[in-house]
Amino acid sequence: MKSVDLSVEFGTNLSWTPVEVIENANTNNVTVFPSEAFTDVVAEGTTTNGCVETDTVTVVNNFLVPRRTFSPNGDGLGFECWEILNARILNGCTVYIFDSKGIVIQELSSPFNDDNCIWDGTTQGRPAPEGVYYYVLKCEDTNFNRSGSILLAR
Repeated sequence: MKSVDLSVEFGTNLSWTPVEVIENANTNNVTVFPSEAFTDVVAEGTTTNGCVETDTVTVVNNFLVPRRTFSPNGDGLGFECWEILNARILNGCTVYIFDSKGIVIQELSSPFNDDNCIWDGTTQGRPAPEGVYYYVLKCEDTNFNRSGSILLAR
């Protein structure tokens, strides 16, 4: 899981929330380990003038990881399907798979499960030929939009 370092310049009585994702929650410098796509982190403390200050930061956990290659040949070596790691957080998204001529060969919609393949390497019920394919992930929440290439090896 990706971490994010945050710091504030409050004086005393410092606290951070939510504590379950924060390391060293009683210091001015913390490391946040967000588990959701968006996590609001709140720091509260007393300044040297005795005023209570609060600051909120929204941490965007950009941990979607589309695989670059896969080999759906049934040998059990490597990845047998193309997947986007952590795709379970996606709602309102569609993945388009294009061949080298720019023709859409698959259109798949969320919700996706981490344990399931996004694309099994077939088109129209038959194995797609080896080669480079392209994907576009288009979501209602544009923070998750992605595009790139996929190498399908057999």
